[in-house]
Amino acid sequence: MKKLIGFLTFVSLAVSVAFADIYNSSRYVELGFDFDAGLNQNVFTMADIFMTGNSDNPGLVVIDFTKIADDMTKMNQKGLVIDGELGMDGFLKLNFKRFQVGLVTNFSSSGNFFVGKDLFTILGKGNEIGKEYEISEGGYFESFVSTSLPIGIRIGRFKITATPTAFIPIVYIPETTSSVKFTAKNNGAISAEANANFTAYGIFDLTGLNGVMDEISSLTSTTEISTGSTLSYTELMSNLQMENMLSDVLNSMGFDVNLAAEMALFSALDVGAYANVPIVPAKLHNSVSGNASWAFSMDGVLNSLGGETTSSTFEQPTFSGLVFSNSENYTVNRPFRFGAEAAFRPFGKWLTVRGKGGVAMRNPFGADFNITNSINTSSMYPEYKVGADLRLLYVFNFSLSHEYTDKVFVNRLGLGLNFRVLELDFALATSSTNFVRSFQVSGLQAALGMRIGF
Repeated sequence: MKKLIGFLTFVSLAVSVAFADIYNSSRYVELGFDFDAGLNQNVFTMADIFMTGNSDNPGLVVIDFTKIADDMTKMNQKGLVIDGELGMDGFLKLNFKRFQVGLVTNFSSSGNFFVGKDLFTILGKGNEIGKEYEISEGGYFESFVSTSLPIGIRIGRFKITATPTAFIPIVYIPETTSSVKFTAKNNGAISAEANANFTAYGIFDLTGLNGVMDEISSLTSTTEISTGSTLSYTELMSNLQMENMLSDVLNSMGFDVNLAAEMALFSALDVGAYANVPIVPAKLHNSVSGNASWAFSMDGVLNSLGGETTSSTFEQPTFSGLVFSNSENYTVNRPFRFGAEAAFRPFGKWLTVRGKGGVAMRNPFGADFNITNSINTSSMYPEYKVGADLRLLYVFNFSLSHEYTDKVFVNRLGLGLNFRVLELDFALATSSTNFVRSFQVSGLQAALGMRIGF
């Protein structure tokens, strides 16, 4: 048993020394996957929502909208921002002393939605009777699949890695803004309505649906069209241009390359620089555009305070003027990133302190990117990450980090179990688009990873 433990320790040390860099590897051949998901917002925290209990109200939720509105003004926030992301990848990597190569397939999806702070001002401080308020709202959504081929070589104290990537945007909705109009009348009636034009781009040709979906009576197995006839689900699917799917995917493909250079300044300090550079933008030729609207009204709100009945009407979201096109030429790139990073190991391999900082651009040089006002529209933003990994007995790995990535602050705690031939990684994080709120559990992220090899 002692000989076996000694042998495993020697092999682990040998691999660690051979690949001592910013992100070192534990295996020569590695097959694995990573999965992560998160949902966060920047307004509600455990301090804003609390429970009180008594015999009459054993569980009463109290939300202080006045405080929330004041905090938004102090922090210069535009309103409630909800951000979500989902990602997964599978990979195969070969790690040799002077050469590394791999194959990585990735799926990523992210979206953002916001409601202007005027909504919370009205809820917290009231409104003027008869005055119409306009509350801004908006968001974006994007989803990508990609395949990468990372290749790394080591020359003396230097390591250079190039990762060419072919990517396809499945769906891309550029950042869109609209407004909700709210009015309270003298008789106590209130009304709200929203109306927005939108355009979504994708890789699938949906022009066969033009005219079919002018009037949607339901989203069940049948769809009523304006002629009064009924179109079965099978017939509806036959209108999609599925026979051209493969060519649509290939014609939409884009390319970029990630370049990284690392150097061992000292035995305990490695530094490097990185850049993800767009080469050929993806081109989306298919789109759907139209108008989305909804409305809400309630009568006799003041009378309800005296116990009288009220009536309300809510019009479900409707989509009108839908137009499907296959003649677009909308260009999309994955984010452009560049920056510097370092890894410091003051006590050997069992403790690694890492840090990096840089700049990112969403859809650089794409159809909705404007370099002259990119900072004002949040298309360009800084990113950073600081953290530490503690490795005990070459089996247990504990990590703690704080970062600002994709305009979200994340505080992550991770645990890894590395048995050489099998490694399991878990992580849980609090997150928010607001720095202070990220420490107050206003959002959560989770990650799971597994690696096998030798």
